Amino acid sequence: MAPKQKYPYKREGQAASKLEVGMLEYQLKEAQDKAAKKQEELNRVSDILENTTKIADQRAEKVTYLTSLTTTLTKRLVRWKAAAIIEFVVFITYFILQGV
Repeated sequence: MAPKQKYPYKREGQAASKLEVGMLEYQLKEAQDKAAKKQEELNRVSDILENTTKIADQRAEKVTYLTSLTTTLTKRLVRWKAAAIIEFVVFITYFILQGV
């Protein structure tokens, strides 16, 4: 069995001069600024989405409320119509009986 070969530890390339260090720092700063702008945009979009969701929920609640209100008013209207018809029948019957 052949012994395992040991490879020397491979290091990352190091900057050879202060100019390269400065360029790398500048690129890092640009990347961080770009990431910060993207994060701000993401936060803004998240806020808009949250507000839109709240508004949609409020509208859904209003629609539910108006639906239940319409149902209640329809039931009351039907009862009032029935009461008016019954009252009319009683009124007509009373006049017919008075005339006899």
